Amino acid sequence: MSLLLVTATICLPSRAQDGRFTTGPWPAPVEGHVPVRPGEHPRLVFRRADVPELRRRATETAEGRAMVARLRHLLDGGEGMPAIYNTNPPVNIGARGPSQLPETSYTLWHGAGFGLLYQLTGEERYAALALRCVDKAFAGVPDRDERYGWTRPGGQLRAGPSVSAIALAYDLAYDGWPEADRIRVARAIQDYEGRGVSDSADGGIRLENLLVHPRHHPQSNHWGMQVGGGLLAVLAIRGDPGTDDARIARLLEAGK
Repeated sequence: MSLLLVTATICLPSRAQDGRFTTGPWPAPVEGHVPVRPGEHPRLVFRRADVPELRRRATETAEGRAMVARLRHLLDGGEGMPAIYNTNPPVNIGARGPSQLPETSYTLWHGAGFGLLYQLTGEERYAALALRCVDKAFAGVPDRDERYGWTRPGGQLRAGPSVSAIALAYDLAYDGWPEADRIRVARAIQDYEGRGVSDSADGGIRLENLLVHPRHHPQSNHWGMQVGGGLLAVLAIRGDPGTDDARIARLLEAGK
């Protein structure tokens, strides 16, 4: 569902770089930035103020229409739950789903895809579908690529993207969910604990492990998947009802 990021990148206005270098600290404050308020969504890929322009470009430009059509195709039409689910056992390597199942099969990113449709249309039925997709993940249904899953990811390398997929769905569909479900999903992300399939060291994969005690090191290709996925999850729920502010602040600081 990387189409989500492509859609937001192309549909939103860009700012030209002036090419000048500064000698001040990095990262530096962004001029005109308005901090995210608790309970304000979306916040990860674009902000609420960006939605009108995003909707315009999605309907009035050829590029936007093509991207939405592609998104609906990947969502198996985009008007209901996907018809095909991966029944292969979870693995760390050697996934069979991508070669066996059509690209319209259920993925962990279906919730984010329906969340994007909700943002583009304002129709709450898409937010409801996003929640159903999230609950499929919570129930143990793996991605089309069975290395990725909420309950049985193939180690921390796969856990980071798996958690961030649910965080994206939460962020994009938040305003269309009942309050009880917002809190339920936020707490599930905060208290995340999967059970890895690769080795005994992955027996308990918690959000804290991804950020405070990640396996490997920054030189490893595993590092960004673990820490990046964990940070995206923390940023998605930071300050929201039902979360522990002190715990989230500690995780955010550890992942910097």
